[in-house]
Amino acid sequence: MDSSRDLEEIFSKVSLEKVKEANLELKNLKIKRSVSRVIDTLTEDGLKLALKVNNELSSSEASKALNNIVMLFAFYSFLRAFEITQLELDDVDLANNRILVREGKGTKDRYVGINKELKPHLLHYIQNIRPESKSSKLFLLPNGSEMSLDRLEKRIKYVFNKAGLKGLMHSFRRGGITHFANKNVPLSHLQIVAGHANIQTTMSYVNHKVETVIKEQQSW
Repeated sequence: MDSSRDLEEIFSKVSLEKVKEANLELKNLKIKRSVSRVIDTLTEDGLKLALKVNNELSSSEASKALNNIVMLFAFYSFLRAFEITQLELDDVDLANNRILVREGKGTKDRYVGINKELKPHLLHYIQNIRPESKSSKLFLLPNGSEMSLDRLEKRIKYVFNKAGLKGLMHSFRRGGITHFANKNVPLSHLQIVAGHANIQTTMSYVNHKVETVIKEQQSW
């Protein structure tokens, strides 16, 4: 047999086997579809449930009071969790209803307002609940020591588990932004308070209620 023909037959068989293997791989290939999931966003009703369950815990009154103010603060100020833990008492200006957030994300300072829902709770905490301490931090553990980010996350996670809620501290931030967006607060305003460099980020935080959109659509 001609050697050139032998080589052609060998290559044709090899090519045929490769095609069969490739075809088999394609048949067995599982196509992964990207599934858009709703990131856990705490609603105002979820906040009320978390507060209710927290108040029913067997922990000390001081511990429950700290959980309450942190949850309310996180929802209505929508600060990041690490920003909450590094706040100092002098950063809170109750006379002018504003808070200085030092070195937030991107090591940038910014001011946020204290709204009417949050102010009485924050005032009560500072005047009646916050323990005396050498620390200048705003939020302190009942024994007067500073609260780390990990400690804060664990406290809130415990409450969430007891309440049957999903999410962590970031759920308050998303929930607060969504709450005020649904109350028609301009996204550009929410962007400033949230400390987002891009308004697209703020938009991605908002989960509008379908019922609210439909109701508004009826008057378009």
